[in-house]
Amino acid sequence: LAADPAALARQLGAVAPGVPVLPVSAEHGVGLDPLRPFVAAGRTLGLLGPSGAGKSSLVNALAGAVVMPTQAIRRVDGKGRHTTTWRSVVPIPHGGAVVDTPGVRAVGLLDGSAGLDRAFADIVELATGCRYADCAHDGEPACAVREALECGELPARRWESWRRLQREVAFESRRREVRLAAERRGGRRGGRRRTGRPVPPPSPGGF
Repeated sequence: LAADPAALARQLGAVAPGVPVLPVSAEHGVGLDPLRPFVAAGRTLGLLGPSGAGKSSLVNALAGAVVMPTQAIRRVDGKGRHTTTWRSVVPIPHGGAVVDTPGVRAVGLLDGSAGLDRAFADIVELATGCRYADCAHDGEPACAVREALECGELPARRWESWRRLQREVAFESRRREVRLAAERRGGRRGGRRRTGRPVPPPSPGGF
């Protein structure tokens, strides 16, 4: 449990502006009411997080019954065990449903360039004030993003998150281009095989 949920919520809010941050304690039933609109009739809430984060406990709290097994975290390292080993759709009484997923260690990006601009609209807006349109925000003069960092308008953690995700998007884009190029080369080779000398029919007897 978080020692100071309000402080943690403020930290998360600074990193992800515009994203609702709802402190919840499934154990004590605190903070569940603000979450219920997300599982109203016709809506489905997906839970994602590492093992031991309390996803299954939250499902049980929302359902009002023990519908998912739970385990305590390991005392040795404070990490959770994989209690949920498959995705489960749990209907919520008088409401929608919750999708409980197995614990994850990492989340990758498929094509996050457009979504990244939406998620970091504040940085995109700041960048319009840079002197150079192609400013990399890495030491160029009159960089509005660096100025916002220095004065505290842009939190350093949010800036680092943006840079890390930018690198991941660029990596995924390059990997996708390499894969498509390989597929095109394979298609051309396959075309030559198809237009080559016809294969004679098998001899009587099959061999």
